[in-house]
Amino acid sequence: MSTASAPGTASRTVSARERALAVKKEQEDALARLHLNVLYIVLYIRTDPPRSDDFHWGYYFHTTPQGGLKYHMRNLGAGWIPDHGSTGGVFKSNFLCVLIEIGRVPPEKHSQLDQVMKSRDRDVNSIPGVTCRVW
Repeated sequence: MSTASAPGTASRTVSARERALAVKKEQEDALARLHLNVLYIVLYIRTDPPRSDDFHWGYYFHTTPQGGLKYHMRNLGAGWIPDHGSTGGVFKSNFLCVLIEIGRVPPEKHSQLDQVMKSRDRDVNSIPGVTCRVW
């Protein structure tokens, strides 16, 4: 069995690796440029190619140069479940469309924001017509 590569394969591999590293660096730089203690609406397309008016909505709260907290609801069969938690990957999704700044949250209000964002977690499915956008 030969271990030789086809001509140009190694350069394409290095090039792909270099592109991946460049994209990762751009994502990290973009994350570090976000203002701290800012709450954003996050909008994602759901399919590629995108379908008209078919998005996933959530919130992102940027708390450190390396990341923050995501707040969103996921569809699970016939219901919805909360999917909140720490993330450093708000820019890592290929389906990310936009971050829309809502406003700054002073540090002394962080826990209050967390409580508000989680306030409907137990009864989200009792909200008539609930979707990630309605939530």
